[in-house]
Amino acid sequence: MAGYYSICMDTTFDVSHKEQLSFIVRYVFNSKIYERIIAIVESPLTTGKALFDIFKCVMEKCGLDWKNNLVGQSYDGAANMRGSYSGLQARILDENPKALFVWCHAHRLNLIVLSAVGSCKEAVDLFGNMEKLYSFITCSKKRSDIYRNKQKEIYPKKQIHAIKRIGTTRWMSNSFALTTIFETLEAILDMLEEVKNQDGPSDFKTATECNGLLMYFQSSRFIVTAFIFKHLFDILGPLSKLFQGRDLDILAAVNYLKKAENNISMMRSEEVYTNIFEEAKLFSEKRFGDFEINNLQSFRNRKKKVVRQIGEITFDEPIENPVQYFKVSVYFATIDIILQQIHDKFNENSVSVMKDIGLLSLKRIKEKTDLPQDAFKMICNIYGLNQELIKNEYIMFKEIVKDLDVKLLLKLPEKIHLDSDEDNIHSDLEESDGELDNYKNIGSLINIFETINTANIKAEFENLYNLIKLSLTLPTSSCTVERSFSKLKIIKTRLRSTMEQKRLENLMLISCEHDINIDIDKVIDIFAGNSSVLTKLLTY
Repeated sequence: MAGYYSICMDTTFDVSHKEQLSFIVRYVFNSKIYERIIAIVESPLTTGKALFDIFKCVMEKCGLDWKNNLVGQSYDGAANMRGSYSGLQARILDENPKALFVWCHAHRLNLIVLSAVGSCKEAVDLFGNMEKLYSFITCSKKRSDIYRNKQKEIYPKKQIHAIKRIGTTRWMSNSFALTTIFETLEAILDMLEEVKNQDGPSDFKTATECNGLLMYFQSSRFIVTAFIFKHLFDILGPLSKLFQGRDLDILAAVNYLKKAENNISMMRSEEVYTNIFEEAKLFSEKRFGDFEINNLQSFRNRKKKVVRQIGEITFDEPIENPVQYFKVSVYFATIDIILQQIHDKFNENSVSVMKDIGLLSLKRIKEKTDLPQDAFKMICNIYGLNQELIKNEYIMFKEIVKDLDVKLLLKLPEKIHLDSDEDNIHSDLEESDGELDNYKNIGSLINIFETINTANIKAEFENLYNLIKLSLTLPTSSCTVERSFSKLKIIKTRLRSTMEQKRLENLMLISCEHDINIDIDKVIDIFAGNSSVLTKLLTY
C-alpha cells in the first residue's frame, strides 16, 4: 500500500450553475507518483468551514485516515483555501500538524506573469492592444475569414492559427497570444488594411479601430516590447509546463525555479538588452523596411521643471534618449518586478523542511563532509520519524552509493545546490536557453527513489526509503484538479445539465482514470448480483 498521501482540492462552476469541489490524492506506489481523482462533490458554500466539513466526509467515505496518513495539501491562492486562520489548510493543520501546506507552484507563477504584464505603461499597451485585436477579429465572422485567408496566402505551407485571447485563468495565455502575433503579423496587418478599405468609408468606428491597431502593431515600441516579453516567456513558459506535471517532486520544483530565477537575473545587463534591441531592430527592418527609434518614446518630449528647495544641490535628470528610456523604464523595470515577485511568492514558510529534503540530493549524498548535527530534525519532528535511524542509514547510503551500478543516478548533475544561504535547497544546474527539453532529466528525488528499488535495498534503508517516499508524496501544484475540470466540461454539457451528482462522479472517475485496468468479469458478477433475473442471464 502507498501509506502516505497528499490532497489537492479546488472548486469550479459547472454548466448548471452548481459549485463542484474536486478531490485529488497524490501518492507513491511501485516507484511511481500518481495523482488520482477520488470524488467530486457539490458545494453550495465555499467557506473554509464548509470545505473542511466536506473534506472530512469524503475522507471517511473513501476510508482514508487523514489524521495519520495525510502528509501534504496543495491549493490555489483563494483565501478560503490557503487562509492562515480560518482557511481549509489551517483547519486541517489544527487537527493534523503533519499535513504540510504547499501553495500551488503553477498558480504562483501565473500571478508573477500577471504582475509582469502590468509592470509598466508599454507592457499594458502591448497586452491591451493584443486583447483589443482579439475582440476586433473574433466579433465578426467576416474578419475571422479574412484573417484565415490572409494566412493561407502568406504562409501556404504553415498551419492556420487562431488569434488567442489573453485570459487571467489560463496558464501562460499571454505567451501563447504573443507567439501567435509574431507568427502571423503580416497576415494581421493585411487583414486590418483590407477591413479598413472595405468597411472604413461607411463605418468610421471600424476605420478608427483599424488605424489605431495598424499604427501600434507597426510601431517600433511594439516590436521592442514584444521581443522583451518573448525572451522572458522563453524562460517562464517551460517552467510553467514543468510545474503542471504530475510527477514533479518538490525538490526538483525548487531547483527549476532557482534556475529560472538565475536566468532572468542574468538577463538584467546592458549586453543582453543590446542584443534584444538589435534583434527587434532587425525584425522591424526586415518586415517594414525601417526602424524609427524616436517612435520608442511614448512620453512627452517637453522637460518638466521641478522646483528645487533651498540648499538642495541635486537635480532631476529625465531620460531623453528613447533607447535608454526603454532599457530603464521597460526592460529593467519588468525584470525587477519578476524577481521581486518570485522572492515574495515563493518565500516558503517551510524552508527548514526543504533544507532537510535537500540533503537527499545526489550532490549532498556524494559530499565527503560530515552530516550536520541537526540534519533531518525538522522533518522528523513534523512527521514523527526517527532522526537517529535516518541519519545512520543516510551515512551508510553515502558509503555505498558510489559502488551502486545505477544508470539513473548518472543522469543527475554533479552540483545540486548553490554555495549560498539556501545551499540546502537550490540547485546550480548547467546553463540553459530556457527551452523545455533543457529542463528535463535534471536531478530529482524520484531517480534516487527508483535507484533504491532497482538495487533492492529497501529493507537495509527502510527509514531513509520512507523519508524519500514521503518527500515525493508532498504536492507541488494543484494542476491535476484543473485538468479534472476540463473533463467536467466535456461530461456535463448543456444537454446533460440535470445529471445527478452520483452519476456525474462515476463518469468523472471513469474518464479521468481510464488507465486503470478493470476486471470485467468482476464487474459483471457485481451487476448480476442485483437481481435473480440478471444472475440467470449473465452467469453460467
